[in-house]
Amino acid sequence: MFNLPHSGIKLNLRKEPALSGPVFCADMPKTAFLPLKSGGKDFYPEGLKIGSEVQRGQILAYAREDRELRIISPFDGIYEGIAEKKHPYYRRISCLQISTSGGGGEETTEDEAAAEGVIADAAAISGTDAVRGTAQDSGATEDVTAQGEETSAAGSVMSEDDKTALEEEDILDIPLPDMTLSQLAERAKAAGIIDETDGVFLYEKLLEADESCCAAAVSSLDSRPFASSGTAALLKYKKEVCGGLRLISQAMGGVSKHILIYGEECAGKIAGDSIGDIKLVKLVGNYPFMPMLPDGAFIIGVQAAKALYDACADDKLNFKQIITVSGSAVGNPQNIEAYIGTPIIELIEHCSLDLRPGRILADNVMMGQSISASSVVFPGLSAITVLTDKETRHATACIGCGRCVNVCPKKIMPCYILRDYQNENINGEDFRRAQSCIGCGLCSYVCPSGINVAKIVARSANVLRRAALYEHAARQGGQQEESV
Repeated sequence: MFNLPHSGIKLNLRKEPALSGPVFCADMPKTAFLPLKSGGKDFYPEGLKIGSEVQRGQILAYAREDRELRIISPFDGIYEGIAEKKHPYYRRISCLQISTSGGGGEETTEDEAAAEGVIADAAAISGTDAVRGTAQDSGATEDVTAQGEETSAAGSVMSEDDKTALEEEDILDIPLPDMTLSQLAERAKAAGIIDETDGVFLYEKLLEADESCCAAAVSSLDSRPFASSGTAALLKYKKEVCGGLRLISQAMGGVSKHILIYGEECAGKIAGDSIGDIKLVKLVGNYPFMPMLPDGAFIIGVQAAKALYDACADDKLNFKQIITVSGSAVGNPQNIEAYIGTPIIELIEHCSLDLRPGRILADNVMMGQSISASSVVFPGLSAITVLTDKETRHATACIGCGRCVNVCPKKIMPCYILRDYQNENINGEDFRRAQSCIGCGLCSYVCPSGINVAKIVARSANVLRRAALYEHAARQGGQQEESV
């Protein structure tokens, strides 16, 4: 059902040792910066005064277009005002600066327990009829790894087969509320869940879906060289991820359920071909990784599925993101679970630097955008990659080698788009091919001159989009004048 094309190139995946190590739970930051822009929507604070107290679960800001979308405080603390931070996709964004109470040492389990019930309260404030989910039994939320380490009465360690059987039994026994797609969307909206696969609010995707979907799938496709946060989140929260997937499948009338895993390193972490009644789809292939999906398949990310389960079945908000901190300059690569709004310098310092950093990327070396050390964790961030000075190349003039043409999966001739962009020839035939770019970043990866060709192609596509909008507006204006 899910296949891979044969185009692209083979990359050297460097997921270890981060993938094999445990997920590190970062402390609450002493000063947090909650982004006022996410999922393409702007948020505006309301009723906040500098120096005022902020309580965990308090609504801090609303989306201008829809007051049912909110930013909810993960912390108790003091509101310090608005600060600007660099963002890889929105350039600079405003953030709510909060000095947290107990930052740097508070146990994360206490924060999670205090967040229970916030979803239902938020839904009641907005007037929505979100259905309260059935709370999980405390024993059903135990970590799978901890269960696997239990010993039998004879004192011997449980076998791998017994661990798998117990794990699958627990997943099948998870109590789930019976909810429709619209009710799932209400809960996802109240929780402000962002799907990390595309940076879109999950409620928007759920509202666009319908019961004609043929399959529901969770994607842990860590296809880029350093990233392993998707697999790490699946291993840490396997039961919650499976619960979120089952909620969606159930709302779609019981369609088939799948978890997509990429690469031998990631696939090797999970034995067997299924988890309970969910089929594992282990894919291998070249980059750019573009799985050929069946028509009508509904796919979300691992962390979005976990957050959906928390919101619907356990009345909890998810304030955290699992992020791979890695790269050639990092001494101790790790997957870190950190609060939204945590300065990324704190995560980098935890992993320590072996070499002088030259460039910090949000995401990965293939498609990542430069960020500064003062940037913060934002919803949807999956990886922070720190490169050395040696790997940070300085661009020189294009030498016309054609490597970008050879590796481009869409054969759009990036070097010719670069030439037309520099010459401002937006009517050129090559320039117009920029609209077919899929953003894989291979052209920049192989360029011997160190040119960020992918960025130029993306800018060219944006120029064409704006030109088309201008032409459309001009035609509409002309038609209105004629009618008058």
